[in-house]
Amino acid sequence: MTESTFQAIGAGSVAAHHIGTAVTGPVNVLTAELLSSARDVQAPAGLTNLPPLPLCFGRTNELDWLRGTLGQPAAGTAVVQGLGGVGKSTLALAYAHRHRSDYTVMWWIAAASPDHIEQSLADLALRLIPVWAGSATTEERAAWAKLWLQWHPGWLLVFDNVEDPPDLQPYVSAPNGHVIATSRRSASWPTSLAKLALNVLDLAAASDLLCRQVLGATSPTHRQIQETRALSADLGQLPLALMQAGAYLAQNPTISIERYRRRLIGALDKAPEGVDPERTVARIWRQTISTLTERNPLAVRVLSTLAWLAPDDIPVGLLTPITDDNDDLHEALGVLAVYCMVSLTQDSVSIHRLVQTTLRNQPPIGDSAPTGRLEAERLLSTAVAPLGEPPDSGRSPTWDRLLPHLVALAATTPDGHAGTFPAGRYASAALYLQGLGHDGRAIPLLTAALARCEALAGAEHEITMKVRSNLGDAYYGAGDFERSIAILEPLVAQCAQVLGDSHLGTLTVAANLANSYRDSGDLARAITLHEETLARRRHALGNDHPDTLVSCEQLARTYHASGDLGRAVSLFEATLTHHQRSLGPTHPATLSNQHGLAAVYLASGDLSRAIPMYTAVFTQWQQAFGDSESETITSRNNLAYAYLIAGRPDQAAQHLETALARCEEVYGEAYPETIAIRANLGCAYRDAGDFTRSLPLLETAAAQSAHLLGEGHPQTLTTRNGLAQAYRAAGHDGQAIAQYDTILKHRAALLGETHPHTLATRSGLANAHLAAGDPDHAVPLFETVVTQCEQVFGESHPDTLSNYIGLADALRQTDNPAQAVPLSESTLERCVRSLGEDHPHTVVCRSNLALAHLAVGDAPRAVQLLEAAVCNASLIFGDTHPHTVTSRINLAAAHMESDSAAQAVTVLEDVRAQLEAELGRAHPQSLHATAMLARALGGSGGLPPATELLEHSVALAEKELGLTHPDTVKQRQYLAEIYRANDQPDLAVPLYEANLAHWQQTLGDHPNILNAQLTLADTHQEAGAHQKAIAVYRVALDRIEPTLGPENPLVTQICARIDAAEHATSRSDR
Repeated sequence: MTESTFQAIGAGSVAAHHIGTAVTGPVNVLTAELLSSARDVQAPAGLTNLPPLPLCFGRTNELDWLRGTLGQPAAGTAVVQGLGGVGKSTLALAYAHRHRSDYTVMWWIAAASPDHIEQSLADLALRLIPVWAGSATTEERAAWAKLWLQWHPGWLLVFDNVEDPPDLQPYVSAPNGHVIATSRRSASWPTSLAKLALNVLDLAAASDLLCRQVLGATSPTHRQIQETRALSADLGQLPLALMQAGAYLAQNPTISIERYRRRLIGALDKAPEGVDPERTVARIWRQTISTLTERNPLAVRVLSTLAWLAPDDIPVGLLTPITDDNDDLHEALGVLAVYCMVSLTQDSVSIHRLVQTTLRNQPPIGDSAPTGRLEAERLLSTAVAPLGEPPDSGRSPTWDRLLPHLVALAATTPDGHAGTFPAGRYASAALYLQGLGHDGRAIPLLTAALARCEALAGAEHEITMKVRSNLGDAYYGAGDFERSIAILEPLVAQCAQVLGDSHLGTLTVAANLANSYRDSGDLARAITLHEETLARRRHALGNDHPDTLVSCEQLARTYHASGDLGRAVSLFEATLTHHQRSLGPTHPATLSNQHGLAAVYLASGDLSRAIPMYTAVFTQWQQAFGDSESETITSRNNLAYAYLIAGRPDQAAQHLETALARCEEVYGEAYPETIAIRANLGCAYRDAGDFTRSLPLLETAAAQSAHLLGEGHPQTLTTRNGLAQAYRAAGHDGQAIAQYDTILKHRAALLGETHPHTLATRSGLANAHLAAGDPDHAVPLFETVVTQCEQVFGESHPDTLSNYIGLADALRQTDNPAQAVPLSESTLERCVRSLGEDHPHTVVCRSNLALAHLAVGDAPRAVQLLEAAVCNASLIFGDTHPHTVTSRINLAAAHMESDSAAQAVTVLEDVRAQLEAELGRAHPQSLHATAMLARALGGSGGLPPATELLEHSVALAEKELGLTHPDTVKQRQYLAEIYRANDQPDLAVPLYEANLAHWQQTLGDHPNILNAQLTLADTHQEAGAHQKAIAVYRVALDRIEPTLGPENPLVTQICARIDAAEHATSRSDR
């Protein structure tokens, strides 16, 4: 037989000489027996060397992509690429574990080099044919394994951390199995391969992963959730960093998450027990940077410069001065992108924030500045030099694109570093941001500017003090009153010493400090300081000087905040006269003063003066400046708020829809005022009963505000407060309570337990518990609030009286409603004395006092009080205002209790007609009026029309409000009562069952559950379903007998009902 030469082509390819010999490359020879064994050896079931599966969160779409890609006939290879630590290996491993039953063999291959790949394949041969492989060389085993893979279908190979894509070439076209490759390289892959660029986790998934790592199966507390979200953000949601941090914290339970955040960089370089030291985030990136240094030193220089800028949208043009050759810069950026250290678009660069943090914290060489810092300062100085100052008003797209990088440069200033970026540019950029409402972003700029001014000019230089004052104002605008006061208090003394007590600068700082006192809840010090400042300005500048008038307005606003509405009105009115005389009726300062006065009128319940004044101011702004001017938008927003208070949400919504459109057009989606108006529009829809539009708007606004301004910013918390109210109004009591709990924790931590905003939140939480039918939780909350309000405001402040009204109403709904009567009477007396007969609080208090009398059986007194309340409310608010409607419906209820059902029907028919005409048939108020009318008709003997009316109303409520809305639940309860009164208990049973199931889910072990169970059992008994009645009675008995004892009257009563039902059962059996 003629001998022939067979050449093997490609690394490790197999060639055969007849059937007896196989050649792999130039040296490896496999005998005929081994060739046959590669065909004949079958893999043991489930053969794998997969590492254990780590936690994998938030990758559902990526796992689906892998499945879809590998499931295509023409695509047997998928490449997952991305930054080191982004979770490429975890994703591949999660896919492999998820689909273990779909493959005959799963083999994990370390693929950093050809040698690593060969060793992993040799290990596969050792598992498949151990007798021969035990004495074979690594090269022989690898060759055999590749031949085995060619013979056998259904395997999955995972090539992890491929450093050089050509190393994978011999395996990507194999027809018998699937290949997944992970790599930091994004280039040099064949175009035919499917590639997935893996990004970081979203914040929610990152936080869940960290919580699971640190806490295991333990449910996190609210504070732990907030801390893990903050740490996840610090870690840039990078999975490896999250796993490393979680393992470290789990291993060291005495180290808090907050402490770990403070020492983040050192921690990222430490490997907890059980974690490969070479797999820490810092070391992985150092390896990549080492590779880059050898390949392209300019790329490392660029990367070090990027570390000091904002992570996203870095203009490529900003980097141009780094090198004289523009092509070299673009090549360096390309190399960084290939190694997934940056992301590139045509004109911008982005870098992971944790890469930046790692680079910024590299130790400097000798006494030099940190690597890249001076280059970043030089680049930004060069970029802003030709721009001039930012505009005083409006936007500058060029400044807007550079500002994130200026803020980052300022915020990352190393301790003790004498920067080269001009302090004046930091300060002017900060003023621009403050003008746009971004006070929080201005803080690092002003901090850096202040440090430079103190170093260059000294602490007492006038420019230094001006920058310090602006920093205090920025903290004030960001809602951090504690830091604002800490800066402004010593500055007032410093200004007085350097400039004098009556210097304009000293008085301005004093006024700003007084505003910080006011908004921090320290009203006494705020009033004192504002009064002193006003006296000095009057003495130094005269009564008509603009600064004096500003002091008058600020003091009036502080009187308003303290509840001293009389002095607030007097000072606002006097100041308005001065403004009109010295500046004219249309001057912005005059219009601002009118806004303040209108707000006090509104707080006083004087709608007849508040709304016309708001309207007049809005008209003036609109005529003078047009619809898109910021002050016009603000004025329209204030008018809309007045309409909301007046119970006219539709008119409020019309104004807010226009204001939102103008804001989005002028400022964009994410501007603070845009977000605030979006939230206000959600509140208008809420008060109009349109929850399908209200809730998405408020949820969006809350998320946007938290992202832009921070979770603890006053605007974010105000928006969340509106969302909590919407949840409560929509019947989502659990979500409302959770929102209020979150807001309360933030406000108490940031502002203190007795700040007015904290008190308002605690009051809202109490009302949410009350709306959920849980007065036992509401009462102690209200008791706490009224005590604190009396300490902060005094006993006659509107907020104090409002919470006394809430406390009395909560007591009325407890098992001892008699407690509510004396408290309601004393509160009504104080409302009349302090606020007057026409104030909304007085109207509400009188109506609630009537309900308290009704609850204790004094219907005639209730009717008398409610007739007066209805008369006052109609005169003040109009017939369809919520306060008036509530009083009229309560009056009808009192008539029914007084056996005057016909009078109740007359009142309710009138209320229902007016509400349906103004608000529509599906509005919650209209539905409630319909239900009450049906009850009144039933009470007056008109059961058929009452039944028909309620059946229609329940169907409409279920459709428009949802099955679990409180109004829907009440209407089902009313309809069930009508069915029972009409001798149709079988129709009442499913309604009672639905309500009981809802209450058990939302209230848990609540006393109202017992009442609902007994009502259901009684109805079963009436319907002749005695066994069902007995079963429900026994459930109720088992709940209370162990606690109350067998001799308790209620226990005895339930036992008697069970005996009666059993007796009825035995009779029916006979």
